This record gives sequence, C-alpha cells and structure tokens, in this order.
Amino acid sequence: MRAGGASPTVSLARHLRTLSRRKGCLPVLALALLLVASAPMWAVTGDLTSRIGSDCAPPTRGAETTISKTALRELAYEGDSTVAGEDDRQFTLLLNTFKRRDLLKRAIKHYLSCDDVGEIRVVWSEPDPPPDPTDRDARLYYGDDPSKEVRYQRHPTTSIQNRFEPPSAGVDGDATSGKLKHTAVFNVDEDVRLPCKALTRGFDAWRANREQLVGFYPRNHVRSDRGCGYRYAWNDLELWRGGEFSIILTKAAFMHAKYLNTYSKGLPREAREYIDRRKNCEDIAMQILVTKTTGIPPVYKALPMFYYVWAKLGGIGVPGISKNAGHHDERGACVTDLSRMIGAEAPGTDTPLLRAPLKEWRRHAPGSIRAWW
Repeated sequence: MRAGGASPTVSLARHLRTLSRRKGCLPVLALALLLVASAPMWAVTGDLTSRIGSDCAPPTRGAETTISKTALRELAYEGDSTVAGEDDRQFTLLLNTFKRRDLLKRAIKHYLSCDDVGEIRVVWSEPDPPPDPTDRDARLYYGDDPSKEVRYQRHPTTSIQNRFEPPSAGVDGDATSGKLKHTAVFNVDEDVRLPCKALTRGFDAWRANREQLVGFYPRNHVRSDRGCGYRYAWNDLELWRGGEFSIILTKAAFMHAKYLNTYSKGLPREAREYIDRRKNCEDIAMQILVTKTTGIPPVYKALPMFYYVWAKLGGIGVPGISKNAGHHDERGACVTDLSRMIGAEAPGTDTPLLRAPLKEWRRHAPGSIRAWW
C-alpha cells in the first residue's frame, strides 16, 4: 500500500462492497468488472502500454525550435484578452466532429439541455459546408433555445488541430462572432455525451483550478524499459496500479480559452507538421504546452461509474482513430518526440509533463480516495 491512502485495489473493493448491498446492483457490478478486466482484449491489440517509437539519442535541434515558458505565458496573457470571454458563470462547449452527423445531432441535443453550457461552437473540418440555419432539419443542428447559440466554425483543412484554433471573425458570416462568450472552454468529441451533473462537477473543479486542464480521462507517461523516452499508459488497470497520471484527454476536458491562442501561436511548426502527418496526438501537445506554461500537473475529475460502463458498451464497434491498430504505440512516440520539440526547461528533465496522484479532485476532501467513478 502506498503512503497517503489506500491502494487502488482496496479502494475498489470498498466501493464494490458498498454497492453490492444495494438491491439490483450485482449484475451491473459483474458487468463493470468484466469490462474493466477485458479492456486490453477489445480496446486495441498489443501491449497494455505503448512502446517507445523513437531512438534514444535525441535529434539535434537548435534553440529556436522550442519555445520558452516566458513566451508561452505571454501568449496565454494575449489570449486572455483576444479569445476568452469574461463570463465564467457558464462555459463555451467546443464540439469536435467529422462526418458523423447522427452523433453530432445527439450531442447538440444533449449538451443544450445542460444548464452550465452557455454556447456551443462546432469545429467543422469537413469539405462539405455545415448545416444551414434555414434547412428543414436545422433544429437538429442548431437547437431551439435562443439563449444558447450554436455556431459552426468552418476550417479550410481537415487537420485534427482545428479543434484548438481560436475562433476567427466571420463565423456564420458574423464579423463580431470571433471572441468566445465565456472564459472556460469544454473540449469534447461528438461521440462523448457526459451527464449534465458530471459536467457541473467538472466545471466546479475548473473554477478552482483555472490554469490547468481539468478532465475525466487520465493517462500517464511512463519511462521506457530501455531507459530513454516514454511509453503511453492508457489501460485502466495499469493506471490504477501505478496510481499516477500526467495527461488529461481533451476529448472531454475543461481549460481556459486563452490556451487556444497558446496552441495556435506557440506550438513549434515542426510539432504541428508532426501531428498533421500522424493525424494523432494534438491532445498530448496541448497538455505539454499547458504544463510547461503553468509548471503544475492537470486535474482529474472522476466519471460516474454507471456512465463509465455505459460508455464502454457504447464505444464497441464505433469507428475512430483510437481504434486503429498501433494507435497507443504511436502515442508513446508522440510523448517522447513532442516533449523534445516543445522543450523541457527544468534541469535534468526531458519532458515538461508532470505526474500527480490519481486522486479525484474534491473541494472539501483534498485527500480524497483514488477511484475511477
């Protein structure tokens, strides 16, 4: 058992014993355990964590290929006034989508029902134009609540990095629509529909940790067995056993809107081209940038257990880049390579990423138990 709290196995056992006393919970608990135990079999093929994909010897790079912490902080300060809105009573939802119209319509309907969502910006990277407000089925894409606008941010490329581009003037033909309405941004993919109550808890956690990425899907970077570079720890069981995390996936994460400016202007060109070639790892780059800017790790907020199980079931058979063979292996290489490209400033380190205990943030319980739900 690690100092400072119960082991993940003990915490899990206690939680299951509590739920087992509730009538009707045993079938669900059995299914949950089966899904967790079988995760390596249906998630991807290969090892539980990724292999390092780069040579031990780092490539020679000039100082100009990285960016300093001072420069990143200046870009964040600039973004605070040019991108972020002043209202933090609600948040802007940045909805990333690509050629999955049914999932997009479901996501819009769901998130418009959440009280904390103040506006929705859809990141549109498809070659075809976005839905028009005058279309017969426009209500499915724009909603019918005039207090919550849905805008489509159209991009000329299909780059996965479009999700982190600041909103530009001219969205929907409105030259005043460039700046976001709210200070906080919730990045989410169209196939992720978190319960509104979970969003509220995540938003509360962000308001207490405004400089960090705050999210529901933790990952970790682990030193390669070769002693150089990193593996990408993504599997639930390894994360529980290791008890640490350093990355929050931006498929469901809160952040300050100013970091859109940081990513757009601060990510080295070499890193941007690297991500576009692989069509992967933009979320890792964002985490590295934010951690280097702030010098503090991200914040984890747990998902409700029943949503976790439901999402596992719902994700089976749904296409996506994370289902591709070798996806997690490649992300280990991304951690190593993007860390070199962005640069680590602390002496004796080769990545800006920082680990933290895998403990859910709770306002009234700083030493809360480590759990997935």
